[in-house]
Amino acid sequence: MVSRSPISIFIAVLAFAIASCGGRPKETDAKAEFLHPYPTAGVVSVRMSEDEVVARSFAITYRHAGDPLSKTLELQYMKNDQGIYELRPAAPSELP
Repeated sequence: MVSRSPISIFIAVLAFAIASCGGRPKETDAKAEFLHPYPTAGVVSVRMSEDEVVARSFAITYRHAGDPLSKTLELQYMKNDQGIYELRPAAPSELP
């Protein structure tokens, strides 16, 4: 019978959590990243527009509150030196 110490269980869970966090961004991740700085904008659609080995881009179609016209903003995630995807360049401070 193999006994598992709390430390070995913790290390296994931590390794799984780290591996899960470094995954490729999905449409839901891009939508959440978009809505964080722009909570008053309405997201019409999100589609992956480009998928490369170290980058993944999304086209976010949105509308300003009360505006009938929609616009599109591109968000790109790139792998950093640790292999974790992060938004680069940062989203603009204000929507066009």
